[in-house]
Amino acid sequence: MQVVIIGNGISGITVARTLRQRRSSTKITMYTDEPYPYYPRPRLYDVLSARATPEAILSFTNEWYHERGIDIQLNTKVTTIDPSQQLIRLDRGTRVSYDHLVLAMGARPFVPPISGANRPGVFTLRTLHDALQIKKSTQTGGHATIIGGGLLGLEVAVALAKIGQQVQVIEMLPRLLPRQLDSKCATLLKQHIESYGIHITLGTQVHQIEGQPGVSGLLLDNGHHQPSSLVLISAGIRPNFKIAQKAGIKTHKGIIVDSLLQTSHDQIYACGNVAEFQGQVYETIPAAIEQGTHTAKSIVEMNPGGYDGTTLTHTLQIAGLSLTSLGVVNPEDSSYDIFTKTDKRHGIYIKLVLKQGILRGAIILGDKKSIAPIRTLMNKTVTSTMIHSLLH
Repeated sequence: MQVVIIGNGISGITVARTLRQRRSSTKITMYTDEPYPYYPRPRLYDVLSARATPEAILSFTNEWYHERGIDIQLNTKVTTIDPSQQLIRLDRGTRVSYDHLVLAMGARPFVPPISGANRPGVFTLRTLHDALQIKKSTQTGGHATIIGGGLLGLEVAVALAKIGQQVQVIEMLPRLLPRQLDSKCATLLKQHIESYGIHITLGTQVHQIEGQPGVSGLLLDNGHHQPSSLVLISAGIRPNFKIAQKAGIKTHKGIIVDSLLQTSHDQIYACGNVAEFQGQVYETIPAAIEQGTHTAKSIVEMNPGGYDGTTLTHTLQIAGLSLTSLGVVNPEDSSYDIFTKTDKRHGIYIKLVLKQGILRGAIILGDKKSIAPIRTLMNKTVTSTMIHSLLH
């Protein structure tokens, strides 16, 4: 059996590892247009902050792939998919047939229509190559501006601050991480980040990136001019599904999959940031791992257990502070019960969100020891005694 995997991110490598564990005879080939084998994307911040070399963040050696019979083709772009013939075409013109095809192409950074966004000195961060280019462009005492106060933007801000950049974060929304945090926790997080010399401006948009030809500053929508020598746009991501669209595979926000992670073509699967399940594109590492595992099981097992979604989980380790957000954190109606704990002295905030006695969501800021027990109780019935124990 020939399984072809397009993409070498966490979902793709999970498919390959799980396939090999469950069926030793499967021929596995992975294609990636990157020059590097798999590396965890969160380690890019270590490269940016000079805590790690590019080689240090690679998870597996070439020998690891070889020993497991996983043929990884680097610097190779898949240009087309032909579902009727069950083959793909590569940029070098080669045709490759498959029995099962896994689409794990991940996502690309979204760049808003900001005037000057194509100037030299304006970056996005998605790959190891991006991280190296950004690091190369930093100046001692330079001014770096992050457009976007999401998870990526905040982690990049800290990484750049660690190498001596004066860092400004500009977020168009009125608070940080509105999908992952409530307003109280967002305020605590902002105060903590700013204590490290990073300035955060909320409720403001960038009208124009100025400079000739590189970056000299930004014009904000309030008329203020912000000096800057480097700009990183961190405005979210979009699934890489154009190649699937061209092949006639059904897409919406991502590549539409069912509980087997199958697409509209039975022999083609999708997982990770490119996949849309029941209207949801998860964009999280836990979801990518779960989907990759289920994809491999669907390929090799006659009656695999179906994938039924992943609890939304976001984890951030920033400036020495841990932050975890699980499930529903900002319920929209009064049918939920909310319990909180705030310890400003130690920078701790815990929020539990229950519906009919079942834990549906949680925020844990600055308290690592509470993460595991709260995660274990997610989507389970909790008693008042349990709640008291978690908050005290």
